[in-house]
Amino acid sequence: MAEAINNGESSKTKNKGKGKQIEDNETDDITQSDENLSAIQLREE
Repeated sequence: MAEAINNGESSKTKNKGKGKQIEDNETDDITQSDENLSAIQLREE
């Protein structure tokens, strides 16, 4: 953590990586939600 604060360049790169990771996780969550919805709909029928 301290290194990132001292070195602006490394801090920027770290933030970029984090942002991409969050986007990937959100996509995974959406996919899982769709699967859960399908399972619920099948059960109701």
